[in-house]
Amino acid sequence: MRKKSLKPSKTQSVIGFIVGLCFIGFGLTTFIKIGVLGILWTGLAFIITIMHGINIFTHRGNSTMSIEDSDKKNDIEGRLSKLDLLRVQRLITSEEYDIKKTNVLQDL
Repeated sequence: MRKKSLKPSKTQSVIGFIVGLCFIGFGLTTFIKIGVLGILWTGLAFIITIMHGINIFTHRGNSTMSIEDSDKKNDIEGRLSKLDLLRVQRLITSEEYDIKKTNVLQDL
């Protein structure tokens, strides 16, 4: 299995960038007066805005999610080797092995 990193679409990043700019504006004009919470708010908004800006203006981007991509060929090879191991260990009969092997090969 391979892990693939996914980054948000350009549309999502543009929306996140605009919302981030609004949050920074609110933070600098209103929330900064609150104290530590206002500084934290503005700092987090700044980080989110930068992340979305990188996704918009560069090819590098920041992934926000990853998925595992299973290679079907390797998956079938693994299943067949497990079946063979069960047969060798006499945990399943040769007839059961043949039936299961046929089922696995039909998934190709």
